[in-house]
Amino acid sequence: MMKDQPLKTEVMRVNVRFLVGAVLIGTFVLNGCGPVPMTYVLSDATKKALDEPKQELLSNALDAYFGTPDAPKIPEPLKRVLKGDEAKLAEGATSYRRLCMHCHGLSGDGGGPTAKFVLPVPRDYRKGLFKFTSTDQTASPTRDDLKRTLLNGIPGTSMPSFALFKEQEVENILDYVILLSVRGLTEAFVVDELETGTGEIDAATVASNSTAVSNRWVGTETRVVTPKAQRTTPDVDSIERGRQLYLSDRAQCKKCHGPEGLGDGLMNDPNADPKDTKDSWGNQARPANLTVGVYRGGGRPIDLFRRIHSGIKGTPMPGQSTNLQKEEEIWDLVNYIKSLPFKESTAASSPGATAHGAGGQ
Repeated sequence: MMKDQPLKTEVMRVNVRFLVGAVLIGTFVLNGCGPVPMTYVLSDATKKALDEPKQELLSNALDAYFGTPDAPKIPEPLKRVLKGDEAKLAEGATSYRRLCMHCHGLSGDGGGPTAKFVLPVPRDYRKGLFKFTSTDQTASPTRDDLKRTLLNGIPGTSMPSFALFKEQEVENILDYVILLSVRGLTEAFVVDELETGTGEIDAATVASNSTAVSNRWVGTETRVVTPKAQRTTPDVDSIERGRQLYLSDRAQCKKCHGPEGLGDGLMNDPNADPKDTKDSWGNQARPANLTVGVYRGGGRPIDLFRRIHSGIKGTPMPGQSTNLQKEEEIWDLVNYIKSLPFKESTAASSPGATAHGAGGQ
């Protein structure tokens, strides 16, 4: 009989938990407790710049123009940018909340409930910046850039691939992400005008700034970086030329990525410029370890060419199109970088040294 006592005790615990849960659910139902209302939030910069009455005015003006999470709108300027109608956009908002919000946040601010548990941190779309694009330094991404990120995910991060989802759902999510981005940057532009005394919080100001932001997304296909020179054959000579460029003061690759491409340049430089250690979102910059062969922006040679040519937007990674005016030089760098995962490091080959990643800290 004593042997049955623990089992009886556990059964009683389960029954008590069930009854408590049932009482709580019944209380919520009787009191008419429904879902928590969903509202977009303003950025921390906006909250710092405006008092609470102005924050409320701005939130209302933005909601009147762009809609709410439950009922997003397509303003006139965005009709040239988005593919679907408002019904498809609402479907995209629903899919976004189901699939994306937990990391990227309801407002696209990168502050979802799971954001604090992942590294790199989820993207905040509201600055209008997207890191991995095919366009030049100053251009917004193409729609295909964002679609590629959704379909492929971002290797080495928590951003998964959406390749198994239906094409229409992916397109709807893309529309909604663009809407969040345009809404966020419009908010920032309105605040900038308020701080300089050139604007008001009204429908006209929101509309004019939304038009300026939306125009950034028009015609971006013409800004895609397309090399005129074909890729140099990745032979020993090209790889060696690329290595010399990598180590040179002209390209300055080792400054961040380290002399062997381990991504340890900044961390080993006590005199590193602070602007080289933070990205546009205020996060610690983490140069890629090029020896592992994981390329967040895509591992095709053309992807690496574009990263070197135009840099990575919102990060300290600069474009090299000015320093390396010959495209053949960029291709040599691409070939060298692609060779690094298959190259034994100098440190590992030194007598008594421990191979990188094998033991040690």
